[in-house]
Amino acid sequence: MEGVKKLFFGGNWKAAVRPSQTTGFFAKFAAGLRGHVYDLEMAGARVVVAPPSACLSVARQALVNEGLEGVVGLAVQDPWIAEGAYTGATTFEMAQDPLVGAQYALIGHSETREPHRIYGSISVLDETRLTEISGLNGKNPRPFRIATDAVVNRMTRKALEVGMTPIVCVGETLEEREAGKTRQIIQYQMSGALAGFTPEQIGKMIIAYEPVWAIGTGKTASPEQAQEAHEQIARILMEHSHTAENVVPIIYGGSMKPDNVAELVHQRDIHGGLIGGASLKPEVFLELILNGVRAFS
Repeated sequence: MEGVKKLFFGGNWKAAVRPSQTTGFFAKFAAGLRGHVYDLEMAGARVVVAPPSACLSVARQALVNEGLEGVVGLAVQDPWIAEGAYTGATTFEMAQDPLVGAQYALIGHSETREPHRIYGSISVLDETRLTEISGLNGKNPRPFRIATDAVVNRMTRKALEVGMTPIVCVGETLEEREAGKTRQIIQYQMSGALAGFTPEQIGKMIIAYEPVWAIGTGKTASPEQAQEAHEQIARILMEHSHTAENVVPIIYGGSMKPDNVAELVHQRDIHGGLIGGASLKPEVFLELILNGVRAFS
C-alpha cells in the first residue's frame, strides 16, 4: 500500500492557543507553506488543524485572508452530538456553521475517554476521580470527559450524517501496554467505534492510533511498535470493510516530530500523524509536514 499512500497531517491544538494567537500562527504558517502547495498536491497530502472551539471562526477567517482555504482544513475537537441544554458543549452544527466551516471532527481522543477505562462495565465518578478533576491544571493531560466506546460510536455516526470526516482515536495507556493488553484494547476500541457501520461509511473515516504513554511525555513508540499497532488496526478495518486492502488512513498520534516523521511514515500502515505540541509552532509544524512529504518524493 505504500506506493499509493496519501499522507494526512493533523495539528491538534487542544486548549493551548487563544483566538488572539491564531491569526499570527496562520500568517507565519502561510508564509512558509505557500511555496510548497504544489508539493502537497503532488503527494496527495492533506493538512488539517484542530483549534480550540473559541478559535475556530478566527482560524477560518485567517485561512481565507492568507489564501489557504482549500489547502488547510479545519477540525473541531470533541464535538457533541445534539444541540440544546449541554453547557459548555460545541456541537457538530456549530462547527459546520458558515462562519466556521469545519470539515473534520476529532473524536475519542485519549483526553476525553473514560477515566478508568473499565471495559464491559460501568465506571462511576468516585472520590479519587473527583479529586483528579479538581486538580486539573492543563499541564498533565488526563481524561476530563467520559467518552465511552458507545459515545465515540455515536459521535462518529453523527459526523458522517452531517458530512464531516471523523478522526477516531484509539490507543492504550502505559499500564495497559505493560500488562500486555495493547492488542486487546485496540480490538475493543476499534470494534466499538466501527459497530453498525457499512463498508462505505468506514471508508470515509480516519483512524488515529494514540499510544497514550507517548502523548506529551517526549516518549515515542519505535517505528516498529507503531507499525505493529497500525497493522492490527488495518486488519480490523479490512475485516469490517470486507476488503483485501485497507484504504482508510491510519495516522500516528504519539509525539511525532520533524526528526522522526520520515521513519514513521515509511512504515507500511502509517499514513501521517495527529500532532500535538509540534503543531503549535508554525515553523516546526511546517518542517514536520515537509519532511513527511519529502520522504515519498
